[in-house]
Amino acid sequence: MTAALVLQDLRVIYQGGVQALRGIDLVVGPGETVAVVGESGCGKSTLAAAVLRLLPPDATVSGRVLLAGADVYAGDEEAARRRRGRLAGLVIQDPMSSFNPVMRVGAHIVEARRLHDRSRPARALWPWVVGLLADLQISEAGRRARQYPHEWSGGMLQRAAIAAASANHPPLLLADEPTASLDASLAVDVMHGLRERQRREGAATVLITHQLGLAAQVADRVAVMYAGRIVELGGAAQVIGRPRHPYTRALIAALPSLGGGLPQPLEGELPSLAPPPPGCAFAPRCPLAIAACHAGPPPDLVDGVACPVVMAPAHPLTAELCP
Repeated sequence: MTAALVLQDLRVIYQGGVQALRGIDLVVGPGETVAVVGESGCGKSTLAAAVLRLLPPDATVSGRVLLAGADVYAGDEEAARRRRGRLAGLVIQDPMSSFNPVMRVGAHIVEARRLHDRSRPARALWPWVVGLLADLQISEAGRRARQYPHEWSGGMLQRAAIAAASANHPPLLLADEPTASLDASLAVDVMHGLRERQRREGAATVLITHQLGLAAQVADRVAVMYAGRIVELGGAAQVIGRPRHPYTRALIAALPSLGGGLPQPLEGELPSLAPPPPGCAFAPRCPLAIAACHAGPPPDLVDGVACPVVMAPAHPLTAELCP
């Protein structure tokens, strides 16, 4: 089967020389959920924008982005607009900003469908909208669909945004921090809705989040990003439960845990990427860094980890880092 998303050496440079993405390679299979995690500023949202060809005009993009085999950057902007929604649906962080305040919630979902499929009139789509919302556990879906966004809670609106994003049955759902503005109970509710739509549609999902706990609950694989590169990639249980890269370990150590003592803050800051530093960008913050880490090209992923120090069998901390 054709992969839902293929990224090949994806690079993005913003005006001023900021290298926001520096060679991203990733394949997301049909029905798979991949979580992309990392600190703010590591390139996660740029990745989402690049996949949908929504970067600002002054951004320079190289490499390839394939959605269900179609090259996102082939053709003009009109061709890209036709692909969006049909090949990938987007769920963003703030559900209120996804909706026109003077349009009924159900009308938004109808509009999302008719942007790419004019075969049925809007009135004929209303029962389909009500059923879609009911599938996402919206009670009294028929009445709710006729309400305006301000009459809905944040969690309900985010589920409506999921319905709109999946209205044309795209092979990929791209969720960019979809629960960041919600409390913990609503976040779980929304993710269950997202997983339910994924199960029904057979769509793959790329979940962009800084919440490692959420990634552990819903993802099949986790990609850890730092300074525009993927530094660790593997099964969710492996990456979250037995992290190998020092940056992944530092992220997990900074999380609060029951009975696990106080979180350990991650010292230092992300480096400037205009231009990026030589060697491993994490080296100035890394407790394992050696002289070679600060020079040469950035390390490539080898067996899912971009850290030759960790992967070296002779390193004294290898046994601890790679249980």
